[in-house]
Amino acid sequence: MNLQTLIQQIEEGKKELDALRPISPEREAKIKQTFRLWWNYHSNAIEGNQLTLGETVSLILYDLTAKGKSYKDHREVKGHNEALLWIEEIVAENRPITQTFVRELHQMLLKESYDSPAITPTGQTVQKKIKVGEYKTTPNHVRTPTGEIYHYASPEEVPAKMDDLLRWYEQEKDDLHPLILAATFHYRFVKIHPFDDGDGRMSRVLMNLILMQGGYPPAIIKMEKRSEYLAALSEADSGDLEKFILFVGECLLESTDLYVRGAKGENIGESDDLDKQIALLKLQLKNNPKIEDKLIKRSAKIEEELFEKTFKPLFLSVGDKLSQFDEHFLLVQHGLQIKNTFIKYADLLLYSKEQFSESLIDVQRIILSFMWAQPKFHTKNPNLIHKGIEISLHTHEYNIKTVDLEGMKTFTANEHLFANKYNIQLTSKEINQIVTIITESVLKEIQEKTNAKL
Repeated sequence: MNLQTLIQQIEEGKKELDALRPISPEREAKIKQTFRLWWNYHSNAIEGNQLTLGETVSLILYDLTAKGKSYKDHREVKGHNEALLWIEEIVAENRPITQTFVRELHQMLLKESYDSPAITPTGQTVQKKIKVGEYKTTPNHVRTPTGEIYHYASPEEVPAKMDDLLRWYEQEKDDLHPLILAATFHYRFVKIHPFDDGDGRMSRVLMNLILMQGGYPPAIIKMEKRSEYLAALSEADSGDLEKFILFVGECLLESTDLYVRGAKGENIGESDDLDKQIALLKLQLKNNPKIEDKLIKRSAKIEEELFEKTFKPLFLSVGDKLSQFDEHFLLVQHGLQIKNTFIKYADLLLYSKEQFSESLIDVQRIILSFMWAQPKFHTKNPNLIHKGIEISLHTHEYNIKTVDLEGMKTFTANEHLFANKYNIQLTSKEINQIVTIITESVLKEIQEKTNAKL
């Protein structure tokens, strides 16, 4: 479908929707809530949030937290929901988009400042403070899967580039179709990447704010279309912005059709039945104390026990398997990164539980890092291979996931493999599962870089 045809279909849908107005307050509130729940779930899921749609609904409607999911996942959804509720007010007030507003929106979206792991240009893992409502102060370039570095705007360039973007928006908002205006704004915002974190969610919120101010429903980019979404953004990088506009337009057309159906009184997936099930479950949980888990708070004693029964067996099992790749590289560096301290893998054998606990003071994340460089085998892509396991230590639980540490200032992460209370240790089967996942990841990368057929 070409852009002109797509816009025509969107306008026909909007015309049908406008003809159904005024929609009864009760029905419109129900439609808006449904869209807001979808938007919360999909936009956060695209960025790696692990809450399911049902868990997102439970959190937003009933403030029920999901067992085994991290505090960060819950905080992201709550902040995103507050931002969307505020956006509805902004649309009603027709408030202009300014740099001050963008920073206020970022502060509401992320809720609170926090530490996040980052990779320095030398490959060292460090803790980086993510400050809400403030533009980035250090570069946040990323390494693409092909090994290339994708450069966003430098911290020094951000204020001027944001000023250029907002000036462009003011100049074009009365001339460009809202779809073209909103999608182009989204792309240009992402290309700047003005914040240390949350830029993807911010770009989608601002894009939909522009659409909503034009009288359109929000374009919900679904998690199932994440690959297509990122591919369209990549096409825009090569100069073909129309494919990205078409992608957003198809999402907008779907939203418009759903809004029309909802305005007609049809069921568009509202969570009435789900809400009843949640309410019933909530009552059952309240009346059945056997279901409740005892929360055990993190302490030095807990850390020592975890090291002996979970972390050390995990470290040694993973290291034993991955060290089989060492002979094919000239440079090998394996070990445990705790804040600014790097403990070589060989030294972990002698590391005591008391040393481990003492090193964790004021530490929320540790990284078991495996790095190979300078391959002996022939390859057109000699970039290093850098994989790891991240353990996040929260107040009442610990999370484990595998991470790809190759990059300049950031890394990509898999979903949480395990999110356990402190009284739950990993089993041998679960340790073997982690070993398998990270080993397969290394095998795949070596295969890709050598064209080896396994």
